[in-house]
Amino acid sequence: MLIDIKKYREETLKMSVEEVAEHLEYDVEDIVYMEKLGVYSNEFIQEFCGYFGVNPLDLKKDKSIKKKEVKNLELNDWQEIKDYRDALLEQLQSNIKEVSKLKRQESSEFLINQYKANIESLKKVHNTITLTFRKPTIAIVGMSDAGKSTLINHLLNADKMPTSWTPTTTISVIIKHINDRPTFLQEELVILGGQKSFFKVENLHNETYVKKFILIEGDSSLLHEYGTRQGNKMDEATHAILYLDSELLKVCDFVDLPGFGTGESKDDKLAQQSYKFADIVIYLSVANGFLRGNDIEFIKTSLQSLQPLENPTNNLASLRNFYILASQSHTVNRGNRADLQMILDKGAERLYNEIPPEVWEQKEQLTNRFVEETDIRNRFFTFTTDSKLLRRDFEEDLYNLLKEIPKLVLEKGQKMIANAVYLERENLLKQLNAIHETMTKYEETMGKYIKTKTEEGARVQKVLLSRERLFKAVKEKELASIQQFKGEYQSVLSEINIIEIIDKNNYKKKKADLERLVSYISTQLQTKLQDTLSYYAKKFQADINQFLEEYDKAIPINSDTEISNIVIPFNTKAVFAGAVAGLGTFGALSIWAASMGNLGAYILVAKGVSLLSAVGISVGGTAAATAGVAAIGGPVVLGIAIAAILGVGVWKLFSGGWKKDIVKNINKQFDKQGVKDKLLEEVYSFWKTTENEVKNAIEELESSYHKTLEELEANLDATNSNELPEKKEIIQMNINVYDQLLVKID
Repeated sequence: MLIDIKKYREETLKMSVEEVAEHLEYDVEDIVYMEKLGVYSNEFIQEFCGYFGVNPLDLKKDKSIKKKEVKNLELNDWQEIKDYRDALLEQLQSNIKEVSKLKRQESSEFLINQYKANIESLKKVHNTITLTFRKPTIAIVGMSDAGKSTLINHLLNADKMPTSWTPTTTISVIIKHINDRPTFLQEELVILGGQKSFFKVENLHNETYVKKFILIEGDSSLLHEYGTRQGNKMDEATHAILYLDSELLKVCDFVDLPGFGTGESKDDKLAQQSYKFADIVIYLSVANGFLRGNDIEFIKTSLQSLQPLENPTNNLASLRNFYILASQSHTVNRGNRADLQMILDKGAERLYNEIPPEVWEQKEQLTNRFVEETDIRNRFFTFTTDSKLLRRDFEEDLYNLLKEIPKLVLEKGQKMIANAVYLERENLLKQLNAIHETMTKYEETMGKYIKTKTEEGARVQKVLLSRERLFKAVKEKELASIQQFKGEYQSVLSEINIIEIIDKNNYKKKKADLERLVSYISTQLQTKLQDTLSYYAKKFQADINQFLEEYDKAIPINSDTEISNIVIPFNTKAVFAGAVAGLGTFGALSIWAASMGNLGAYILVAKGVSLLSAVGISVGGTAAATAGVAAIGGPVVLGIAIAAILGVGVWKLFSGGWKKDIVKNINKQFDKQGVKDKLLEEVYSFWKTTENEVKNAIEELESSYHKTLEELEANLDATNSNELPEKKEIIQMNINVYDQLLVKID
């Protein structure tokens, strides 16, 4: 059989003779000579095919070789969105300036207030567009020596991130394109300090917010001083923002997180936050010790908590936004592909088997797809900067995903923005109608207003009673959650369950299997915790709806259907849900709001969830509840699992009833760590968050209601002047703006 290794090398591998010679440890001259003659030794053919995973039939001279190469990113896809977004924002910004100018020229406080309302409405739509069309964020996570910074430097084609064979990066570094840098920042790098949680990237253009935390600005060399273990100021900084001129940053942002397993608990906690803001997570584990130590625990935590991009509204593959890389792949038998594929196969099998089925059932609630082992395997890749071949599949997959996202974002984003603009427009039309009715039915409106003010005391009492019933419902759900989880905890730690897990997974009486067992149980506990909170969060929705219904009935003006349509409309449900969007928390009230269709999608986006995930979650209450509690318990369970695994080595097991001994040891270890109390604290925290959400939302509801009455009073006072017709004209200005926007959006 005549073969042509040269053609395969050049067209498929895209490698030089020197690169092949280095991998196979051959002399360059020998390979050049064989290629020139077109005759290759059997030994060379076998080594070439074995190393590069090539079927000898693919080397036939007459065989048409299909090129396999990394596709270049078509940046025009995201540029189209950017141009589209900027055109909408530019129009809104122009309108805001125009309205602001008219406001400054106005002397009537009555009309000035309407100009202010116009500006607030325009800013609300502006913010919706900005949040909707933001680039995806890629979080790079892994153990401290996995090569995260090396990966980023390679992908961005910039040697900016500090790299070392020892644990290096100690802060979270947000990396954005230089064109995204706000005007008040001038340098390549900004070092921030003082934040206890992850820096809110959506506030990056808020000068007041950012400058509160700036330690220093300069070039990327400051990362060595403030962001590495070798730096003398590492304790001062928590975050950094790095602006680079890289092609890839035109379509996404990157975040380099501190490595896991450094012994620094603050590093682990910061790294665990990746799933809270990331659209894509890339986890690195060194190939020559793949999924060693606590890798499995960190992967499970991130995988369980990361919001999926795939959902019933798109065709993305399962776990499409999650990558597990065997980094430094060239160190495994000189990068032998067959050996590496075996490592990936075993790693995927191990990970899938060590994740309880309940985790995949949770994912199915969000995506309508059950994750199979092949889905997990499809997310495993090799990576090294030393070989194009060993990183090609990963790069191609990532680039293709980044090319798919803009199309989905544009499609879903247009619908969400159109809905937001339409809602604002409809509200303005109702205001126009209310003003018209007030002008033409003054006596009726005044009578109703007087009655409303007179009965305010009775209304307040009714609201207080409804408020107390809602707070009581929060406590009832909290107690029910606690009671149920205590039962779930006992069930998971029971002898029957633990021995069943041992038998099902064929665990033996050896350290590695005992570690897997502890890991499995820990994940089961987290899942049971999340399922419990999800169940009662969904039940709480009925209590919220009852409160809103009672609140509506308590408003005197709503009791007379003949007159209620002539006042400025007050949408209790929309105001209540809108208040939740501004909160930085995610309790049961947020889960209720997230299930409200298009409005729910906006609320989720406002809280930092990606648009694609938000659209999928907001289609149903169960999905919203599951997503809302996805991160709860993760950090706690991770710490529990690691500590328990470390304790496995000192367990004393007897040969007879060793399985029962294991049950006793696990229960003893978990009791020693106070596992149940720590997990119950998560339950308390969730419902405390819910209680605060309810309190803040009701306060906003009352504030908005009183503003509505004040506006009605102002309209009545202005009836005998020319100001009401002028107010109608001001409102009509915004309606015209929204009409123009809707044309552009379509």
